[in-house]
Amino acid sequence: MSTRNDLVRKHYTQIPGEISEVEINKLRDMARGKVCLEINGQLGKETVILAQTARKVVVVVSEDNIDALRENIKGYGNIEIYIGDIYETAAGLQSEFFDLIYADNYKQADYFASKLKKDGVLIARGVI
Repeated sequence: MSTRNDLVRKHYTQIPGEISEVEINKLRDMARGKVCLEINGQLGKETVILAQTARKVVVVVSEDNIDALRENIKGYGNIEIYIGDIYETAAGLQSEFFDLIYADNYKQADYFASKLKKDGVLIARGVI
């Protein structure tokens, strides 16, 4: 049975971005049932991929990309957005820990490693 939210949700294939099907499937499997943090969410392709199976996705996005991200994640009730510089925004996440962190690069991944739960997984984009 479809709900109103299902009707407005975008599928990840409708959102620009470069990620292979192999990476998509692995990311979706790794996020299943988890609380995830995406660092430097851009247009929302990976955000939507994570949200399809994750319990919750927290995405940090710059003001430059916020309008596109909001448009592309409509209908996904398990996404929480933080807007601003990724390193400054980290201060707002001090009390939260994540099962999975998906970052743009190793520098960002290393910076946010302290936000991982004990058995958490840290992933840099393009290295799945």
